[in-house]
Amino acid sequence: MQIPVFRILYKLVPILLLGICAWYLYSHFQWPKILALLGETDFVWLALCSIGACISVTVLRAWRWWLMIRTVNLEVGFLDVYLITGIVLNLAIVTPGQVGEALKIELLKHRITLDRTTGIGSFVIERAIDMAIVASFGIIGWFYQDLSVAGFDSRQVGYILVGIIGVCLMAFMILLKSSVHCGLGAFVGRLFAAGNQPALWLKITLISWVTWSCTALGWKLSLLSLDIDLSIPQTLWLLSIAALAQVFSFIPGGLGVSEVAIAKLLQAMGYDTVQAEAGALILRCFSVVMIGLGLLHGLFWQWLYGQMAVNRQTG
Repeated sequence: MQIPVFRILYKLVPILLLGICAWYLYSHFQWPKILALLGETDFVWLALCSIGACISVTVLRAWRWWLMIRTVNLEVGFLDVYLITGIVLNLAIVTPGQVGEALKIELLKHRITLDRTTGIGSFVIERAIDMAIVASFGIIGWFYQDLSVAGFDSRQVGYILVGIIGVCLMAFMILLKSSVHCGLGAFVGRLFAAGNQPALWLKITLISWVTWSCTALGWKLSLLSLDIDLSIPQTLWLLSIAALAQVFSFIPGGLGVSEVAIAKLLQAMGYDTVQAEAGALILRCFSVVMIGLGLLHGLFWQWLYGQMAVNRQTG
C-alpha cells in the first residue's frame, strides 16, 4: 500500500505553518498597544480605501476574463462574467492559494455553452499573468530595499522573483508548443491568434497591471490611517512579498502568514514594532471587505436570476 506522501504534506505543512504563525501572533504581537493604536484609526477613511480598491479590482478582473472568454464564445455577456467574478474572486480568499477562484468556470457553464478546457485555460493564463506582475512589482521594490536590515540576501530574493517570472513565461511557451495535443494549449493558441490583434494582449496585460496597481494604492492609502506613509517602491515590495507568501503558504487568506510577513517588512522599513503590527492587521480589513462583497454579489445573483426564471415561467 502506497502512502500518499504529497497529499499528506499538502495538508500537514499549511497546518503546521498556521500553528507557528498563530503562536507567533499570540506571543509576540503587543496586543494591548496595538488595540490602543487601532482605536485611533480613521475607520471611515479605511473603509473608503478598502471598499474602493476591492470594487475596482472586481470590475477590472471581470473585464479581463470577459475579453478572454469572448475570443471563443461571443455569447457571453459582461453582467454574467462580472457577477460570477464578484462572487468567486472575493470568496476565494477563504480557500488555500485562492484556488477556489477556479469555481467561476462551473458557474459560467450554467449561463452559456462553455467547455471546461476553455474555462481552465483562461484561469491558468490569468494566474500566470498575475504571478508575473506581482513578481515584477517585487523586483521594482527590490531595487530600493536594503534587505540586509531584515536578514535577507538581496541577490537570492532577486533570483527568486526573476525565477517566478521565468516560470510563468515558460508555462506559456510550453502550452503554445503543445497546442496540437493539449486542450489548454489549443485555447492559448486561439487566444494568441484571436483576430490577429496584438491589441487584445495589450489590453489584457494593461488591465492586469492596473488591477494590481489599484490593490497597491488601496494598501498605501489604508496604511495612512496609521501614519504609515510608504513610498511607491515600498508599497509594491510589501504587496508582492505578502501576496506571494499568501499563495505559496496554501493557508486560506494567508491567515497568520501575511500578518507576520507584513509586520516584519514594515519594521525593516523603519517603523516601530507596534505600528508595524497594527499595519498588518489594518490590511487584513481587505479580506473582510472581499468576503462581504462576495456575499453581496451572491445574493444579487440569486435574486436576479430567480426573477428571470419567474418571468420566463409567467411569460
